[in-house]
Amino acid sequence: ALSRAYGKVTSINVTEGQRVYKNQVLLTLQPEEVGLEYRPQPVKAQIAGVVAEVMVREGEPVQQGTPVAAIIDPAKIEVELAVAGEYYNDVQTTDRAYLILNSDTVTAKIKSRSPVVDPMTRTFGVTLTPLGTSPHLVSGLSVTVRLILDEKPSVIAIPNSALSDSKVIVVSADSVVEYRDLTLGLAGIERTQILEGIEAGEWIVTFGGKNLVQGQQVRVAVR
Repeated sequence: ALSRAYGKVTSINVTEGQRVYKNQVLLTLQPEEVGLEYRPQPVKAQIAGVVAEVMVREGEPVQQGTPVAAIIDPAKIEVELAVAGEYYNDVQTTDRAYLILNSDTVTAKIKSRSPVVDPMTRTFGVTLTPLGTSPHLVSGLSVTVRLILDEKPSVIAIPNSALSDSKVIVVSADSVVEYRDLTLGLAGIERTQILEGIEAGEWIVTFGGKNLVQGQQVRVAVR
């Protein structure tokens, strides 16, 4: 949003991440000129959307035409990525996807997939449409994308925080530490499938295991 007036910012009425409607007042300016008195001037949103960034602070002078806030329309944002050609037959438009932006995770859907693999890069293009919003979802910025290519219900899976170089710390029935090598399966955002190495019902260490050694006696705290 651009300021169509000039003056000092006297109030800011929105915050980053907030939804706004067209012509909603974002902030108010007080023009100042010696010997003259002006009415406060509102700066309004030119489109409906989400406030991605507020670019000014209260008390700051603003000139006419200065950008004061960035507003995005989530419905018009798309994410384009290049996927290795070996996954061409695995990626379908019905697959789910997640956009990871700092501490936010936004669900997305696959809008389209390139019909060919680029012979130079050995990749193919995929276009995603976000289904949610985030103040960090801004045009021109990069994001981390996770595509869900396969799902397996009713399997043994452990939190990713428990894994270290395909190993896990298991605590036996008598509270003794044991390091185990694992055979991993599908990897998810929060959990990873275990094909071999542990059985259902065994206790594992998910946090605070950095200084534990093989054979050490510990006290288990369930969280």
